[in-house]
Formats: sequence, C-alpha cells, structure tokens
Amino acid sequence: MGRFMLKFLRCCFYLSVSMCASALGKTSQEVEYPGIIAYVDEEIILQQDLNERINIIKMSVGGRYDSGMDKTALNELVLEKIRWHLLKKYAPPKGWTDPREIEEIYESIAKQNNLSSDKFTVVLQKQNIDAKNFKHSIEVNLAWNRYIEARYGSGINISQHELTEIKKGIETRKNQPAFYLSRIYIPADDQTFKQASDEVHQIMRMLDRGASFADLARRYSHSPDAKEGGDLGWVSQGELSPDEAKVLPTMSIGKSAVVKTNNGYFILYLKDKKEAGQDYSVSVEFVQIAVPRPELAGGQDTRQLLLNLKNQSSNIAQLMQSAKNIGCFVSPSVKMQLEAISPEYREMIRSTNEGKSSSIGSNEQALFIFCVLKKMKRKIPEKTENQLKQDHVNIQLARCSAQSLRELKLKAHIRYSEQGLKILSQN
Repeated sequence: MGRFMLKFLRCCFYLSVSMCASALGKTSQEVEYPGIIAYVDEEIILQQDLNERINIIKMSVGGRYDSGMDKTALNELVLEKIRWHLLKKYAPPKGWTDPREIEEIYESIAKQNNLSSDKFTVVLQKQNIDAKNFKHSIEVNLAWNRYIEARYGSGINISQHELTEIKKGIETRKNQPAFYLSRIYIPADDQTFKQASDEVHQIMRMLDRGASFADLARRYSHSPDAKEGGDLGWVSQGELSPDEAKVLPTMSIGKSAVVKTNNGYFILYLKDKKEAGQDYSVSVEFVQIAVPRPELAGGQDTRQLLLNLKNQSSNIAQLMQSAKNIGCFVSPSVKMQLEAISPEYREMIRSTNEGKSSSIGSNEQALFIFCVLKKMKRKIPEKTENQLKQDHVNIQLARCSAQSLRELKLKAHIRYSEQGLKILSQN
C-alpha cells in the first residue's frame, strides 16, 4: 500500500542525483576505462551514476522505462557536474547552503510521502538510489539558485511605474475567470530552439507516462519557482504572456499544453479553474483508506469489503478504526488545497461533505475511499507589492540561469566515451 500512496500523492522528489566521482586530472590524457560514460572538467560520470539517475526518472513515472531516459539522464548529469564545479569555485566562506537546510528539505520530502526520513531512505535504497547522492542533488539545486540570485539579483529592478501598471491590470481582471496553474519554463534563443524542443518533447513523454508535473518542474524548469513545483497559484489570462493566455481557455483540468514564445517554451498544467468573481479557495483535510484491487488480493472481493466497512460504520472515526483493525491501509491525515489535489481524486473529495466518506475510487493498484475530516473556504489573498515584484524578478532570474548554463557548457571540457556517444545519438 505504501507504493500506492507514493503514486497517489505524487509528492515532490528532487530528481537530480549524481555521484561525485574522484578527480582524474586532465581528461584529454586519460585512458578509456570500462564503466566511464563521460568526463566533465575534472570529474567523471560512471555507468553507476547513469543507472541511478535513470532509476529516479523511472520512479517518477511509476517504474516504466523507455530508452529516451538514458539520454535525458546523461544530459542532466553533465549539467549538474558543470554547475557543481562552478559552485565549488565561487563558494562563499560559509558555503552556499547549511547542512541543516538539506536535512530539513529531505525530511519535508519524506513527510510529503507520509514517511519518516529513515523509511524514505529505505524506499530509495530499494530503487538502488543512494540517499547521500539524493541529498547532494538537493544541495546543488539550492546552491545554484542562490548563486544566480547573488550574481544577477541586484541588477534586476521593477520600477514603480511598472508595478503600478501590473496592479492596474490585476484590478481590471478581478471579474474574469481564474486558472490554478503550474508551469515549466524552458528558455531558448535562435541557436537553442531545436535543443529546447527536444527537451520539451521528452518532458511531455514523461507526463504522458504518468510523471508528476511538480517533480518534472523541479528538475527541468529554469525559473526560481521550480522549487515550488512550478506552482503559480491562481492567475488570470492577463497575468500571462499573450501566447499563454490564448491556450488557457482551451485546456481541460488535469491536462498540459506546450506554448512556444520568443523566449522559449512554457509547459502549462491546469490544476483547476473558477468562474469570474469567485474569490475563495477550499482547503481540506482527509484520510485515505485503500485496499488492493481484487486481482491483486487473490480474488478477494475488496470492493465489497469497503462497502461493508462504510455501511457498518456510524461515523468516519469508526470507519477508520475498523479499517485499521482488519489491515486496510489507512493514511495519516493530509491537509491540502482542493485545487492542488490531482484532478482524478479532486472531484471525489469536492463532492464529499465534511465528516463523511467518499464513493469508491480506483487506480491500477488499489480501491480506495476518502474520509473528509475538515473542509474550509478561504478568501484568496491579494499579492503584496513585494510578491508582485518577486514574480517578475523570478522570470528575469530564470533567463539569467539559462544563459549562464549555456555559457558554462560551451566552456566546459566534456568528453564522452563510446557508450556515452551511443546514448546521445538516440532519438
């Protein structure tokens, strides 16, 4: 059942892991050793590193594999090595990050998957993923964002006139439909549109195979809000570029769309939408009760088992306790915004009153019901001036990040082994 909840909650994995192999000196002088995929500056990428990264990508799409993952994993590892080489060179005296920050993020990832840190480590180990490498990827991502902000942040300013115009636009759009949106930003220019297009195609393939949008945003998006899974919250069409705004009305909840602009690609994911004038969101607290599908439970009629539990319980507290007593999976209580819940489960919870249990739902692995403990409407707060400024600064920082990576890759000494070249030649 643990695997089921991991898949259901689709919570965040910082999906950039790399093993920092020992330095090898000048790579141009090295003999080609078995197991080496690539040399990047003074470090190497091993087949073991590549396998581990592929396992993480597989983990994000429910365990399924396709050959395109090899190329994706190798490109990610190369860019991570390049970033880490620079970050070590220019690290401030106290470093870019504090070890306690990394542990806190790791614990939060585990918690979002309803696991303790120790149990989460065991889950990773079972997928042949080293927790130390997982934490290292967290460190690289966090340090890189801080490096970009330190280098470029002071040079990006939003004038009072620009801010006033932004606020006027928001005021005029209050009575327009709103969209709860997440976004992945892949910058591109005239020289890199083909490469960006290939990357977008691979991301869309992973989404089609069931990958979490938030996971992919954390890995691929070049915007600082990537650390939030690309979550933009509630926006109106006027708050986006004209190209993005045109696509929104045609999108269905739970679906993604690709938008090409002069600055690159945006992959949009529509979580929810509301009619004009609605100024509130709904927060919920719920518990999930799940059992294996009949074919995974030796033919036992597990649907009837759930129905019996519902019919024989006078309230949801009794229902949850009875489920525990007979060995059903009963999750810890989960608190979420209704619009942030996966669309296939959201309607079940939306239509269930507080203090009641939902109808029976199913997926490939399990049958389940939700017990809604609390449901509360909350007025959507208006963004402060500082938040509005930061939104626009973030887009500028994303472009700076992408440009820095392009320049670094051009300067880096990269050499691929025969196996590495074979992987890169894959379509």
